[in-house]
Amino acid sequence: MTENTYRVRNAEPNEYDQVGQLMVQVYSQIEGFPNAVEQPKYYEMLAKIGDWRK
Repeated sequence: MTENTYRVRNAEPNEYDQVGQLMVQVYSQIEGFPNAVEQPKYYEMLAKIGDWRK
């Protein structure tokens, strides 16, 4: 059996755009969850996740 090790940390400012795009990708694939056309402001907020830290 292979053991995986994961490290959880806060994103660095230069990673915020990538994290935001990952959030959009994940949420848009949840079955039954409103999509970007239905909830554009919500997806915009997810894409700009770095703004949450300001």
